Amino acid sequence: MIASVIEHSHSAAAAGRWSVAIALGGLLALPLLWSLLSIGVWWLRTNISSGTQSAKPKIRVGITSVVGADKRVSTSKTIAILWTYSVASAIFSLLVARWLGYPGAFKALEKQGLNAEYALLIGGPIGAAILAKGVITAQIAEGATAKPPAEETGPSDLLTNDAGNADLGDIQYVLFNFVALAFFWGEFMRVPTEGLPTIPDVLLGLTSVAAAGYVGKKALANAPAITAVLPRDSGRVGQVLRIFCSGLAKPGDDTTVITIRLGEAAFSPVALSATTTQGTILEGPIPADAAGAVELSVTSPTGTKAVWPNKYRIEPTIAIPAGAAPAQPGHSYIFETTAIVPLGPSFSDVAVTVAGVASPPGLDEGRFSVQIPPDLVAGTHPIVVVTPGGKAETNLDVA
Repeated sequence: MIASVIEHSHSAAAAGRWSVAIALGGLLALPLLWSLLSIGVWWLRTNISSGTQSAKPKIRVGITSVVGADKRVSTSKTIAILWTYSVASAIFSLLVARWLGYPGAFKALEKQGLNAEYALLIGGPIGAAILAKGVITAQIAEGATAKPPAEETGPSDLLTNDAGNADLGDIQYVLFNFVALAFFWGEFMRVPTEGLPTIPDVLLGLTSVAAAGYVGKKALANAPAITAVLPRDSGRVGQVLRIFCSGLAKPGDDTTVITIRLGEAAFSPVALSATTTQGTILEGPIPADAAGAVELSVTSPTGTKAVWPNKYRIEPTIAIPAGAAPAQPGHSYIFETTAIVPLGPSFSDVAVTVAGVASPPGLDEGRFSVQIPPDLVAGTHPIVVVTPGGKAETNLDVA
């Protein structure tokens, strides 16, 4: 009799473990099945219906469940989805075991009911994700923070902040939930015939405190910063410069009292707008007196200043004046330029070559001029100007 009971218990446990595998496989396959169904519907509409082309579906297979709008793996969304899938697959496995002829575990669950701790373990992470998103969305709308898209998406996002540095709040939140999930699965697989395991109060408390800390740190305003610049590394005089920033301006601010400096050149932005993830955008044309590789800074109406971490390069241009006569060997020649004259009068950081020969640059009544080599033969020759902001070149006719 005892041997029969033990054998039945072992068979029930084995069936329970097989049920867990079946349940997990079924739930994890749902995103894939949904993608395949989307492809099938698209194909039918495109090839069998009226012949009109419909938009091809995007295959994401659950990626959006854990990746946020900023293309980073979201800590709060990942924890929420892990607990959701864990509890759902565990309950589903008890149902599968019942279908296989082992209803004891499901009956134990019916008798046990849903412990309040599981409502906290599932609802807590989801609540943390909702609150964190609400806080960040409000801060972005006010221009207090920004969430520029990440260049790469990876699991390290779970433990780091937007700058890629380790974040203690995220680490605590992930580690305590990892321990709680390990306990949940260890106990459930050890005795799968007794329903859902009881989570110790210490684990429940640690995961709850970590969730509160995770949301709390989101409410802290970030230091004012320039988060992105377009064009990214360099631009030309007159080109519209778009600066993404946080903590420096908000919608409705007077743009005339917001100062953007490119080295010694200053200008006020002509437009200010808000984004859904990247904070506030300030934009305006690069001023005519900007030149070289310079510090890019933004000063808010209250005097708060932020500096772009990299030097911003102002690309030079050079052109032959309209209707100008050909150059004469041994004489200076005046050009039309941008981002070169402000580097004078010594032009110590400017290198000029005419037909491959170094030629001294200078100023002629405030205009950029180059000394043409005295032994240069007649014809068309390249002239190249290199500044800290980049290179400019054109062809010069020599008589």
